[in-house]
Amino acid sequence: MDKDIAELLDPEIIAYQRGFSDGLRTYAHMKDGVSYVGTTGRTLGQAITEIKKSWNYSPPKRRK
Repeated sequence: MDKDIAELLDPEIIAYQRGFSDGLRTYAHMKDGVSYVGTTGRTLGQAITEIKKSWNYSPPKRRK
């Protein structure tokens, strides 16, 4: 994660993002020494890079 971005984010959101990446690592599978996620042939590294670029997931809603 970009340090500048991390400083602007709430610690709860940072923890959520780390958990999301940890989940990808947990369910990745190995083939010929490379970690893949899903069934599309995307490598774990590509998936994590894409997530960091797009922020394409929703952080948890804050309780008031």
